[in-house]
Amino acid sequence: MLPYDEEDLAAIQYAYIEDEVPPLQWAALSPALQICWGRSGHMLGSIWLLIKLEGKRLFYSGDYTEESFLLGTDTPEDEIRGLAHLHGAIVDAAYSTDAEHQPEKLEQLYMAAANILSAGGQLLMPVPVSGRGQELLLLLRRRFPDTPIRVEHELIDAMELMLEHASWLRPGMDHVLADALRVSSFEIVHGDEQRAHLLEQDMAAGRAAIWFTNDGMMQSAKSQWYYEKLRAHAGSGILITGHVAKGTMAERLLALSEAQRGCRMEVVRYKIHQGKPDVRKMTQAMNSKFTLLVHAPKRDTDILLEQLESEGYRDLLSLQPGDIIHL
Repeated sequence: MLPYDEEDLAAIQYAYIEDEVPPLQWAALSPALQICWGRSGHMLGSIWLLIKLEGKRLFYSGDYTEESFLLGTDTPEDEIRGLAHLHGAIVDAAYSTDAEHQPEKLEQLYMAAANILSAGGQLLMPVPVSGRGQELLLLLRRRFPDTPIRVEHELIDAMELMLEHASWLRPGMDHVLADALRVSSFEIVHGDEQRAHLLEQDMAAGRAAIWFTNDGMMQSAKSQWYYEKLRAHAGSGILITGHVAKGTMAERLLALSEAQRGCRMEVVRYKIHQGKPDVRKMTQAMNSKFTLLVHAPKRDTDILLEQLESEGYRDLLSLQPGDIIHL
């Protein structure tokens, strides 16, 4: 049971940061606090922050990537160099020692998808409602132009929202989104009856199809309905493209053998965070008293820290709840 209700949600006061100050410009929020922000490329609205607070200068990367297909990133290096030094930096290191870049990830993803589609299977793509889902929709449309793509309407609603906020996109990507929406590249699924009808048609015809559903870890009843249908259809499969939390339906299915599961299932990460080369690049831009690596399990962060220290990087931290940094 949640410790809050709709009344609490309605009481939240917030403001849009881009209404206060454009990206890459400083704004004074109070006599003691100044901020500078930029787009961090992770999803619509995600940002990094430079903070000046009571004489201290801090950097927070947020969830950060420069390898998004759709989203723009404002790299913070020039703003950081404009400061004498930083008193601290908090850096996204979610992918720890992973050294692969997006093109490598995509080739693995395309190969996994092709293995299912070439056999006439149904490919389920469980994705979050906003973020990598829209990118993968466009990328798979481009890679498999003759394969029907069925997509839950929530993902299309989020794509339309991205188009309404084109300043967060890479140059020209608004036209790519508009074209995809205009030419009806996808069969949009609006309800149970339509979903069941389309899937039964595809299976009966032995026709390969790609299905996007808005639940990256397969916790929803809708995702589990898809799984029950696919497990009875030889050659079909599920492709997970992001983090799988402990205890989720996706994690439980991955723990089974293919025979137990009843269909194929594979994890191929689509890059929306930083791996080792990205952390190295960002750390090189820091003239900081310390750089705290975050967003991965501590054991993975410790390994990354050791590898970077062996390359000569210093003042890196890997902490856990309860640890304290004295500035």
